[in-house]
Amino acid sequence: MNTLKYIFKISLLLLLITGCKKDFFGDISFAKSAAKAAKLTVLFDITQDNTGTVTITPNGEGAVAYDVYYGDATTTPIKLDAGKSTKHIYAEGLYPVKIIGYNVSGQTTEITQQLTVSFKAPE
Repeated sequence: MNTLKYIFKISLLLLLITGCKKDFFGDISFAKSAAKAAKLTVLFDITQDNTGTVTITPNGEGAVAYDVYYGDATTTPIKLDAGKSTKHIYAEGLYPVKIIGYNVSGQTTEITQQLTVSFKAPE
């Protein structure tokens, strides 16, 4: 009787071990067929206190990250995730702000939008 119990336990254990298979969830081939980022836009929020502080918020369909080129003497872009914004201080003038949007597979879309910074005259 005891040997029958041991045989049953060992059989059950072997069935459990051989019956379990590891699933592989690392297949990301679907990301290669993702559409490029589209309809890129930029929202500029310019403060009215003559400091030149501008909040730049990029947006677009299918974009997961952005590079923002400020268009002034700053040469290195700032990298932003989707939904984030950046602040930058500008002097009075006209600046070509360039945005590069990245989709999940790394494909890029680029736009350039003009930013006009003007100060109020002193009262």
